[in-house]
Amino acid sequence: RTKMAEPTTTAEKANTAAAATTTTGAAPQHQHQERGMARRLVSRLGGATRTSLSIVGLGTVVWAVQEYQSLQDNDGASSSKEQGQCKKRVLVVPFHRLRIVERTNNMTLGPLLQRLSSGSSGSGEVVEMELRELVDLIHQAAADPSIVALQGTFGQGFQFSVGGYAQLEEIRNAIRLFQQSHRIHTEPNLLDPSDHPNKSSSPPPAREPKYTFAYADTFGHPMDTGNKEYFLASEFQNIFLQDQGEINLFGLSMSKTFWGGFLDNYGIKAHVFKHGKYKNAPNTVTETQFTNEHYENTFSIIEDINQTIVDGIMSSRETATADLATELDERLWDYRMWRELYSHGVLPSTVAATLGLVDACTPIDVLDHLLEANKHDEVKANLQVVFGKALDLEKFRATEAMPLQTYRAVVAKRKKQEAYQWRILEFTNAWSEKSFLARGLFYLVGQKTTNPDHMEMFKDEVKARKETIAQVNIIGSINDKVAAATMAALKHAAKDKDVKCVILRVDSPGGSVTASEAIYQTCIHLGKPIVCSMGNVAASGGYYVAADCARIFASPTTITGSIGVFGVKLDLTDFASRYGVNVDHVTTGSNAAPSDPLQPMTLNIEKTFSRNVDRYYTHFKRIVSTGRHMSMDHVQSVAQGRVWTGEQAKEAGLIDEFGGLCRAIDHARNTYTAGSAQVVVYPKKVSFRERVENLLTANENGAISKKTMLMEIWNEVVVATAMSERGSSISTHGSSDTDVLRTAVSSILDKALQGSNTNTNLSGIMLTMDESDALKLLLKSASTLSDSFPPSFWG
Repeated sequence: RTKMAEPTTTAEKANTAAAATTTTGAAPQHQHQERGMARRLVSRLGGATRTSLSIVGLGTVVWAVQEYQSLQDNDGASSSKEQGQCKKRVLVVPFHRLRIVERTNNMTLGPLLQRLSSGSSGSGEVVEMELRELVDLIHQAAADPSIVALQGTFGQGFQFSVGGYAQLEEIRNAIRLFQQSHRIHTEPNLLDPSDHPNKSSSPPPAREPKYTFAYADTFGHPMDTGNKEYFLASEFQNIFLQDQGEINLFGLSMSKTFWGGFLDNYGIKAHVFKHGKYKNAPNTVTETQFTNEHYENTFSIIEDINQTIVDGIMSSRETATADLATELDERLWDYRMWRELYSHGVLPSTVAATLGLVDACTPIDVLDHLLEANKHDEVKANLQVVFGKALDLEKFRATEAMPLQTYRAVVAKRKKQEAYQWRILEFTNAWSEKSFLARGLFYLVGQKTTNPDHMEMFKDEVKARKETIAQVNIIGSINDKVAAATMAALKHAAKDKDVKCVILRVDSPGGSVTASEAIYQTCIHLGKPIVCSMGNVAASGGYYVAADCARIFASPTTITGSIGVFGVKLDLTDFASRYGVNVDHVTTGSNAAPSDPLQPMTLNIEKTFSRNVDRYYTHFKRIVSTGRHMSMDHVQSVAQGRVWTGEQAKEAGLIDEFGGLCRAIDHARNTYTAGSAQVVVYPKKVSFRERVENLLTANENGAISKKTMLMEIWNEVVVATAMSERGSSISTHGSSDTDVLRTAVSSILDKALQGSNTNTNLSGIMLTMDESDALKLLLKSASTLSDSFPPSFWG
């Protein structure tokens, strides 16, 4: 290897040092050049990015302009149609194919099994529909310029399924609103069109009255003596009945089954503890007939409801019978005439037409003839000759029929389009605030909300539309399961900042004291106003949970009140001894087994039940006193377990206003929101598939056993099958009540002999006005309900 020579002279050393210095100075200069190139590259990339984003933003703005213009064109087309260029349609509501419920149940296979069992494609099947949806569809049709008439069909009778007269009143009110929809723009609670930034400030055009008519093959329902179908049909302007049809108007009746004698024969004793001489629910297991108080209260209820029905029919048919009343030189429909009708019996169609109960008799539905009459003058002239004064053809202007299910889909699509339009408007206004160019483009296409003067107004309206009203339903007997679901829904609504008010929709005869108390406590600590809407029945525990609401709405035929408490202890010791069975108890206290059906009544147990009933009754009255701002003396006068109709309850101060669910929602919307709040129903529906998936997941996680999971799924199938089998009937039990009670007693004894009944809770303390709940209580007290009877038994 050759070793490099070291610099020896002074000159060589200087040259070496200079070269090192040159090399060291070149490195920073190279790094500076690299940093400069990086900055230029980043700058160019930033510029390209800004350009790209600008192009994307401009494209988005152009798209929004096109979408907005399309929406404006659609609005213009709709306006042109409103002026008479659209097709005129009649909305056909097949009441004989509807099952009206408070809340549809998506957790069962009922609709699918029903379709499979009938083998139909769906055109003639019974449709289950929520009351609020049906009323909303009729309201939508009232405001729809393309719907100019409404027809209700009732078919062969026997088929229209509805929970009670209160629901019928809500549907009648919707039909009346449809008939008066030409005056809807004068309603003070509707927003002035000039307040909307995208609407014309000119007043709405005058509308023509809309026509309503009904057709039925018969109103002869042998089991429904009050004739709910005719009560509903009487709200239509004209009623057409088949030539061979008939009407049954026999008055109302209410029957009760008393098991006192049956239980005595088998040596079964039901010890009842109650407060309120009108607390009649436990009479079903202690008496053999109506007591004086029971009869008095029951007759008062049906008499008041019957009066409401008569007044409603008389008011609706007053115009149709005006000519007849003049000819008879007296008012046709006075109460003496109704008493004669009740005693007369079945009314053939011709007699019904003579009396003015129907307008005309026809062999078939007149809808097709009416539609043809508007297309051909000859048909119109012939039809007018046939019906004469009974039918004013000038009122009917439709040329097409619109089935309810079709219109249901149209309204759903329309609501989606409206929501989409609002999203576009929100987007365009957001861009208008950021970009002057976007604002100019939007203003050129006519979006006035881009004007600074309108932006604040639009923001307020968007904010108002985000507000919601939570509707929480309490349906059926109030038990622990219902209480848990209701409390969860209320807490969810309390946490949602967009929820401004809660509508508590109650359709319940009551139930457990503790379950009712849990719901009540959740309501009073909710922190948001609650408005109560009562359905067909909101009594006992149903009134308990509603007593503290800011405002209570009910229909005149709603069943409510029943402010009272009762407890039941079932004693089977005599029954067991008759068959040589003796059960002895070893306890550490005299009250160790108070609810055991094979533990005889003792003085200590009697005192325990009495103290609890006294305490709950006093607490119930105090709740009513606080919530309704009444003195305890006044509460006592309207309590005592007495059941009231809505009409009577208003006089007693137990409710505030007459009205259905829509009236309660309007009150909440106008009182607690800006006026545009949407209604959201809690809890959200769960499909059968989701229910099964949740059970499977819970089983995998070890939350429930495999046996419990299979039983839950089986219960869902049982309920679904029962729903498909009973069709449109309101309630059908698989076996007779006597067989059920015999089976229950045997099962109770079985459980007792096996030593499985260790329940020591005082589950017999109840808030209910319903006799079926009282019977259910007896069976549940022996822990036999879930094992002996499928859920479908209870209807």
